[in-house]
Amino acid sequence: MKMLAITGVSFRVVEQLLTQGSTQIIVRSGNNLDAVVRLQPGDLVFVTTVGKRELKKGVSGVVATVRSVSVVHEHVVTGGDEHFEREFVAARLILNRVGSGRVREYKDCGVGRRVEVDVEMESAVSEAY
Repeated sequence: MKMLAITGVSFRVVEQLLTQGSTQIIVRSGNNLDAVVRLQPGDLVFVTTVGKRELKKGVSGVVATVRSVSVVHEHVVTGGDEHFEREFVAARLILNRVGSGRVREYKDCGVGRRVEVDVEMESAVSEAY
């Protein structure tokens, strides 16, 4: 199954997805943001603790369906003696676990860009779950 990957996710978040069946992720890294802005509710996504540079064939992770995606643009200006401006983008994903799988093939789309993976499912959650 081909899908986008969210890489370098904390063990706590992956564990919550595995044990509770759903979780919320806040994404700030460039490569993951590039993936998230392409996701729609209902899409499948591969979630792994392995970082983008360490991703290779055989890496395991959780396959999840996207329940909700929201992207937030923040612009912060502070005053005083010095003028300081900062802008950032973050995204919030709510995911439901579908099962687990391993990477069969992957395509790194470049620095600050998404990773596309072909995942072999190892186990799946039953529809009645």
